[in-house]
Amino acid sequence: MSPMPQPIISFEDVHFSYETESVLGGITLAVEQGEFFALLGPNGSGKTTLLKLALGLMRPDGGEVRLFDTAMAKFRAWERIGYVPQRAEGMDNRFPGTVAEIVAQGEHSGFQPLAFMKRSLTPAVVDALHTVGMWHARGELIGNLSRGQQQRVLVARALVRPRDLLVLDEPTSGIDQGGQQNFYSLLQDLNRERGMTVFLISHDVGVVLEQASHVACISHTLVFHGAAEHLTEDHLLQLYGTPVSLLAHRHE
Repeated sequence: MSPMPQPIISFEDVHFSYETESVLGGITLAVEQGEFFALLGPNGSGKTTLLKLALGLMRPDGGEVRLFDTAMAKFRAWERIGYVPQRAEGMDNRFPGTVAEIVAQGEHSGFQPLAFMKRSLTPAVVDALHTVGMWHARGELIGNLSRGQQQRVLVARALVRPRDLLVLDEPTSGIDQGGQQNFYSLLQDLNRERGMTVFLISHDVGVVLEQASHVACISHTLVFHGAAEHLTEDHLLQLYGTPVSLLAHRHE
């Protein structure tokens, strides 16, 4: 028998506090290779803190975080991970970068604030733009795009280098329903067609149930972790403290 694949991300009894305020208490869960994994929780539940721990931006007070079966303190292969923030900060209609220039930033490592001025359309940039359906807008200023289009550009920037894991922090906040559906269709394609593991923070229960293969619910401690179809209204009541209608769905 072939050995079982190691988790992409694992949290083992992870604790974290801001000064005297406990934010995470004993979180143990794993994100397996190939999953479309969603993290749910109310505001202030510790979702963003857990994401920062997964990206090595903070260290836990107790327990262990591992990436690709490597302890966080020893992990160096950050090029395997693509990150998409909640919004394209500062990229309004006064920002001078075009779509192609923003995507090309993904080819440069380290902090290079003027990287967008490098105007080469390399094969990797061209492929990333085609993948997210933004090739037609390559010469447009990013500040002139809709929120949904801007998020696609940020995904393209994350895909310029080959990635095994794509991490997204509430990427559809402020996007209309049609734009959200298109954006999640893109993530499904990346997950199913390219085998990319997706780690998504979301506040939208309905979207998570429609899109994710696996879900973790946290409210400082772990409320639920498992296949999306096993999430129940009782779990959501425990999570949010108020009844939440559980939308019927079927994950295929």
